[in-house]
Amino acid sequence: MHCRKDIGQLFRIFPAFASAGQARQTPDQLTRNRFTMHRKLPLRFPCRLAPLPLFLLILLCLNACDVTEEPVTGKVVGVSDGDTLTLLVDGREEKVRLFGIDCPELRQAFGRKAKKFTSRMVFGKTVTLTRVEKDRYGRTLGVIGVDGEFLDRALVRSGYAWHYRRYSSSSVLDSLENEARLNRRGLWADPDPVAPWKFRSRERDRSMPGTRAQ
Repeated sequence: MHCRKDIGQLFRIFPAFASAGQARQTPDQLTRNRFTMHRKLPLRFPCRLAPLPLFLLILLCLNACDVTEEPVTGKVVGVSDGDTLTLLVDGREEKVRLFGIDCPELRQAFGRKAKKFTSRMVFGKTVTLTRVEKDRYGRTLGVIGVDGEFLDRALVRSGYAWHYRRYSSSSVLDSLENEARLNRRGLWADPDPVAPWKFRSRERDRSMPGTRAQ
């Protein structure tokens, strides 16, 4: 999500490559090199090996970041559960799964309350969607913004979602979940809440023939 900023920082770091190469040159050599660079191309690497590490750094940055598109706007026309909704974007419906969080399933305690919370916050409204990627079911994983607030953060703060640490390392979501736990909001009022990914795993085990419920 912050790739452009990170790449910009890499290009600002680039003079370090130049200084490393120039440190070994005499004043006369430096003068001749600067004159040659101004006469020829406007962008010229100070030494032959410099482009390679810069290129590799940019590739590493791109691989480490979530490559996203620019935010789009759409109207929320459906809410399946707390973390899954349908947007109408440019006349086409798009199923969106909130990135970085996991709400209780509808069959779990607080599952329907989480859905009601999401519906009350976004249904029928025009929201912003920042796409992150597609999941294995073809849904868009993304971040929803509405009325100056992010839906994922609001759900976690209110105790209607877990921070999905398997896929997200957000320190903000981490802090909001700890705050909700301490104040026993929403699902944290339950003395022994079951994480939705564990609930789904148990449901799959029960549905498999020849397996015994644990």
